Amino acid sequence: MLYKASLLLTALIDLVGAFFKIQHYPNGGILMQMSVVASLIFMILGLTDVYRNNTFKPSDKLIWTIGFIFLSWMPDSAIFQNTKREIQNKYNPMKTPLLFLFLLSTFVTVGQSRQVCFSFDDLPVVNYGVTDTLFHRQLTDKLVGSLARNHIPAIGFVNEQKMYENGKVSRFQLELLKSWVDNGLDLGNHTYSHPDYNIVSYRDFTADLLKGETLTRKLLQEKGKTLKYFRHPFLHVGPTKAKADSLDAFLKEHHYTVAPVTIDNEDYLFALAYHRAYFQKDTMLMKRIGADFLTYMEAKMKYYEKQSIALFGREIPQIMLLHASLLDSDYVDALVAIYRKNGYGFVNMDRALEDDAFQTPITVYGKWGISWIDKWALSRGKKGEFFREEPLTPEYIHQLSK
Repeated sequence: MLYKASLLLTALIDLVGAFFKIQHYPNGGILMQMSVVASLIFMILGLTDVYRNNTFKPSDKLIWTIGFIFLSWMPDSAIFQNTKREIQNKYNPMKTPLLFLFLLSTFVTVGQSRQVCFSFDDLPVVNYGVTDTLFHRQLTDKLVGSLARNHIPAIGFVNEQKMYENGKVSRFQLELLKSWVDNGLDLGNHTYSHPDYNIVSYRDFTADLLKGETLTRKLLQEKGKTLKYFRHPFLHVGPTKAKADSLDAFLKEHHYTVAPVTIDNEDYLFALAYHRAYFQKDTMLMKRIGADFLTYMEAKMKYYEKQSIALFGREIPQIMLLHASLLDSDYVDALVAIYRKNGYGFVNMDRALEDDAFQTPITVYGKWGISWIDKWALSRGKKGEFFREEPLTPEYIHQLSK
């Protein structure tokens, strides 16, 4: 997190400044005042992170606020007053402009927080036909537990067909889904049975969509939330403008917001290969798949960063597509670490969609299921050369997932 980086820098300046003061070296007072500035920025970044965290209760946020103010800013204010007169009498700040510029540039760099929203499709569980309830429970507990522990305000998109057994609601599957909202995570509609809008009619698709909102809406309402987001199965929004516009109008009429994807990937192929290796008890293959999955996902992240800069002249908030699979439950902690290492903060869907980039018009249509960044690029007339650096899924993953 950004506040952790600013805390380390504050501590470093404090230590160096204190050493300079004790040894009566020049500029000790200036360093101590710089630590005050660093501490203030640390407090602002820390409080920003706290108030963006949807898993904290209002009382928790208040405690954090009091703690930041009294344990961080108040002591440094005393240091500021004690060193102010000394600096005014002995030093000309213009003699150390590079030091101030270094601190400023460091915090400008740190403050440029990248943002990502983690989104998971095909809830409650991607099971590949496995009906063992213990498998479902362990997978869900690990995935949800990792998201909650890392304070990731993720959203999961539900296929409610999975919630029924012999025509009746499965209490077990309902409990799995309930664990998402109980841990402060959001839910969205992914249709009832995951139909392909490229194939089925508008009438059949919209009927399936409405059928897929019943249980999800009720679970959210119990937590004082509303069902707001819809994600297209296969990311198929409609092969023609007319069909896409018809569905968009239907979604608006029913108060849905489309949940786009900017970091599209083939995690589902890795997930199927990993699932098969798991049930074959091939731990070496599982480790290989997991390692290559992380390498691939980091490459995808960096690719879409470059693509967003090429289109908008800046990095936009990213929305990553994942699935409620065994692979993702085992490796979500590692994915979080990769994104944090690359300077990302984690935001919910609401926050990500506040960026004006998501209002960019799409003017081309086809049977593809691709990233919105790719759709915007095609709409701006970009050709094959623009997409040539997209990372590819390893061939052995394609073979294992056939």
